[in-house]
Amino acid sequence: MTQNDVINKLYEAILTYNPEPASNTMEEVVKFKPNIVGMLTLLTKTIINQQKVMEKLRDKMKVIASDALITNQLVGKIGTDDYAENAMETANIVGRLLES
Repeated sequence: MTQNDVINKLYEAILTYNPEPASNTMEEVVKFKPNIVGMLTLLTKTIINQQKVMEKLRDKMKVIASDALITNQLVGKIGTDDYAENAMETANIVGRLLES
């Protein structure tokens, strides 16, 4: 079961694939108006693009970075609200962020 499968069982989730540039990600966010954005770190090719996305989203919505290779240090550089290493962690974090 993929991370998207787990999230879709608990929440309405939309999976898009726009690895670059950051403006593509923003177009998807404007189109779908989500409560939370999950950013798979390997799909966005560089930390710089991820930081550009975060600059635009920071005060508008919560953002989760998700990947088995993600670290606290990388999340600190990107500036996301939280991170998850797997699907179950992502589902738990989404639930917590929606409640806050």
